[in-house]
Amino acid sequence: MSKRGASEGPADAPGPATKQPKLENGAAVKTELKTEPEDLPAWACGKSFPQVLYKDSELLAALQHVYETNPEKQVEVLIPAEYISSSNRRVKTRQVWGDGVYTGDSDIVAALMHLGYLASTLHQPPPALLEVHAQLKLSPPLARYASRARSVKSRAWSSSIEGCSFQVEAAWMVTRSGSQIELKPCMEETSALHPTVHAQMSRQVATRGNAGRSIKVGQEVSVQFNLCNEPWLKYTLPAIADRGLKPAHWSSARLLDDVLLLETQSTRFQVVRTGDVQGSAEGGPTVDVYSLSKCKVAAPAGKMRRLGMPLPHNHVDVLEEGLKWEEFLWDMSCVVVRSHRLPVRRMHFMLRAEAEHDDA
Repeated sequence: MSKRGASEGPADAPGPATKQPKLENGAAVKTELKTEPEDLPAWACGKSFPQVLYKDSELLAALQHVYETNPEKQVEVLIPAEYISSSNRRVKTRQVWGDGVYTGDSDIVAALMHLGYLASTLHQPPPALLEVHAQLKLSPPLARYASRARSVKSRAWSSSIEGCSFQVEAAWMVTRSGSQIELKPCMEETSALHPTVHAQMSRQVATRGNAGRSIKVGQEVSVQFNLCNEPWLKYTLPAIADRGLKPAHWSSARLLDDVLLLETQSTRFQVVRTGDVQGSAEGGPTVDVYSLSKCKVAAPAGKMRRLGMPLPHNHVDVLEEGLKWEEFLWDMSCVVVRSHRLPVRRMHFMLRAEAEHDDA
């Protein structure tokens, strides 16, 4: 991550407001400020912090200066209305690292959207908005910054960094009439868990060489290296989604011949079809059932083929059995199976095979 400074700019500290008008098409959550002084947040009581003017560039140098010189390690960032939108260059490229605590070179607007202070669907700022203020608490760098998918998905970072970290302690907006409106965070996940069915998208590209005809382009995929440094698919909803509405196109149908392997940052799991059971209706069709197991060791593909697929019981810890496919809830950044939440990063379908020998 690059380290670039940003200019600082003085501004008058905002005071409390007694009446707050509502804004249309505004930020995610807005509440009127209370008029009792003891109930007002610190920023609305006139408490002064060093102020930094936001620009469409990193604030690392300015934040580092405050971190080194201000004993309270607090700073107030003033963000002009023109930057409060999802078209902000640094928001579009997800220049935000961390979850709750962010790297010093993370974008403030992207962090506010990640925390839910601002709506990530805001394509342009409301006409009545003048600026947004964010009060940050500065702290030393962390050894690792986690990623979390909300309305904006933040990035992970696990190497040492220069500068400092920051947390957002409060945020409020100022209208052109001078009123101040407190913003509240929304820390919920991105959305409800998604069903398996996902429309298969294709693009058509016209080129000079095809005489004006359109050419269908297959869906793009991303590849990552697994825990054994072998290429696997990056976990995404389109990668696990059904390919159509016919039973033969369902993802669950692949498990008749394949074993599904899932990996988090440090652990591997296998999903196996174990058979079928009688459905709820007497005399009705049978229902496939599956098991979820944790692999004791993440072995390379060659060794797994020798052991046999699915892996034998002495190489896995069974977490859940008798699962119906509907109990696998596939989200953008995780898979939820009953009481287990797996932050999956990679996935791989591997053909079922008999063990070549019994040696582990």
